[in-house]
This record gives sequence, structure tokens and C-alpha cells, in this order.
Amino acid sequence: GYTDSVGNDEYNLKLSKRRADAVAKYIANAGVAKSRMTVEGFGEASPRFDNATKEGQAKNRRVEIGVSANKQMIEDAKAQAN
Repeated sequence: GYTDSVGNDEYNLKLSKRRADAVAKYIANAGVAKSRMTVEGFGEASPRFDNATKEGQAKNRRVEIGVSANKQMIEDAKAQAN
């Protein structure tokens, strides 16, 4: 999870972790095992938008989700494609 630049670093780091935890909980409730997730909070690091504007700040309050496949999943997908 990430935050905008408003607030101090320690608060933003904790807030970003809580934000990411909330999304992970939602995904877990949808049936994805928590053991398949990694949850991290990065605070205000790596802004994607301009923190000098309200719109940019709002967009920087985000969670990013990455999806990857293990070797078996890749092999299964290749087999289905053939």
C-alpha cells in the first residue's frame, strides 16, 4: 500500500500497511488463501502522481496488486493452448 505525502513518515508507513491489509482481507474473503499473498506498506515512497495537487494526492493513496503464476500453472496454460 501507499499514501500521499500528507502526514509524517511513520504515520504514513503504518497507514499504507493498514490499507494493504484491508485489500488483502477483501481478497481473502473472496477465496484466495492468505498464504498466497504478500502484504507490504511503503508509505509515501514512489508516488505515481503529483503530491502538490489534491487530485494527485488522492491517486497516490493506492494499493498495487501483482499476480504471478507458478511453474505448474504455466505448464497447464500451455497444455490448454495446444
